[in-house]
Amino acid sequence: MLNYFPKHFSSKAIITYIIALLVIGVVFMNQAMYWYWWVFGIVFVVLFFYGSNQVSITWANFSEKTFEKKAIWKSFFSKVFSEKF
Repeated sequence: MLNYFPKHFSSKAIITYIIALLVIGVVFMNQAMYWYWWVFGIVFVVLFFYGSNQVSITWANFSEKTFEKKAIWKSFFSKVFSEKF
């Protein structure tokens, strides 16, 4: 059983996103997005999946107690900041 998000899946997800973006862009050419939205989307997807891979590897190396403590603090801060903004 894997304790992390493999780079293989990250690569496949990024490639799938780019192919889907290109296909949709061709099919709906007359209603296409501006080029900077394409770039923003690609950069966001690449950073998300690459970051997911790196963070999951880092978190897989933590002990169970450290993992639980970090998960609780991250969820706490996420909840506090999502309520403020």
